Amino acid sequence: MKKVFLSLFCLVLLCGCTVNKPAQIETTTAPDTAAAGELTVRSVWITYYELQAFTGKYDTGGDFYSAVSKAFAQLQRRGFTAVTVQVHPCADAFYQSKYFPVSVYCFGKAGGELKYDPLELLCKAAHENQLKIEAWFNPYRVSQQNKIDKLSDDNIAKKWYKEKNGNVVIVNQKIYFNPASKAVQKRIVAGVRKL
Repeated sequence: MKKVFLSLFCLVLLCGCTVNKPAQIETTTAPDTAAAGELTVRSVWITYYELQAFTGKYDTGGDFYSAVSKAFAQLQRRGFTAVTVQVHPCADAFYQSKYFPVSVYCFGKAGGELKYDPLELLCKAAHENQLKIEAWFNPYRVSQQNKIDKLSDDNIAKKWYKEKNGNVVIVNQKIYFNPASKAVQKRIVAGVRKL
């Protein structure tokens, strides 16, 4: 169990820490005064529960977009250059995916229907406000509780758990995909590529 947890931890760190060019973060220099060739990133991280506050409050895509766009405009005025949005919190998604069901945190029902595509509208609002947008994936976390029956029926983790094929593991009362599983690796890579 400790090896599985350590493997999960290391893989998440490796996946989350890869960057093509090192980012330099300065809090005292305005974004437009960075030296030539220097990459300056000032990003706000938006977690799934913060995103849930928006999707839970706004029933229409228009209302959601308006609220997000106003928030992004304020970030841009304050010198931020990017937003990092957690769109894949637990083997689910805040967007339409053939690999992962709609997140319970999106509109309140695991595997439910999208009222609108939050990620599509987030991308539109970010680009209109000259902000870079990055998708934040939790690749191996399936659930923060040990209740497989709470997962939607179209969640592959539920199917794999019932098959007892080793693709899903329980560590400290939480459910994870097994990072050593080739089927898990293939599924996650396919889901990321499709995004």
